[in-house]
Amino acid sequence: MASRRRAAKNRNVGLDTRAVAGLAAQATSFAYAVPYFTRAGGDTEYLLSNPGPATVKVVLGVFRKCRLAKKLAVRLGPNCTRSVRVRPIAPDAAGHTTVVATAPIVITIMYYRADDFALTGSAQAGKDNLVLRPVRQRSRTYGFGYRALALGHDSLGGSVFVSNPFSLAMSGDIIFFDQRCKKAAAKRFRLAPGCTREFKFPAGRYGYGQITVSSQAVINVLHYAASSRGLATA
Repeated sequence: MASRRRAAKNRNVGLDTRAVAGLAAQATSFAYAVPYFTRAGGDTEYLLSNPGPATVKVVLGVFRKCRLAKKLAVRLGPNCTRSVRVRPIAPDAAGHTTVVATAPIVITIMYYRADDFALTGSAQAGKDNLVLRPVRQRSRTYGFGYRALALGHDSLGGSVFVSNPFSLAMSGDIIFFDQRCKKAAAKRFRLAPGCTREFKFPAGRYGYGQITVSSQAVINVLHYAASSRGLATA
């Protein structure tokens, strides 16, 4: 009887436990747990990006007060980014969301003041937010989300800085994709030892970027906002 009541409760909040378990079994290496904060007029946005060549199925479970508040299922085409806001699902709360995907994805967490959607913080989920090439190889690929298109009346922009901390020159490529799943900018570059290059986000767009370098690099993703009169998040 208790198991039937739990099953009924799960159905009421839209949780298909068999579907979630099945998807998790297919992609146990691509499961994430990411935080959110919607208290005191705040909001959290997830930018979910697919850096791969095939469509990715993603299931999100938003938890509030120790229980599943809502389950979302989305599909991400190649190079596509999907925006998911948490406040409409879990207002005035602090918690987490489980994300299970059939392939590696890039997850960027953005924090806002909900009344004017001013950007107040951001974070990249995961160790490098994109599966690295085998450790024995020197080259690395990094992924990051960006937003240069404000949700509200604020004005947003930003840059990613790439630094070479080694004594040998580094070569690399950077590609930006936007909310239309299209390539927004691309550039090949070379970094002398100890040098840093700045690459600005494509204006008026949001999405994700990929950086492939010939050795490990230092990556710094910064957002600027008019409401902050400069740096808003790092």
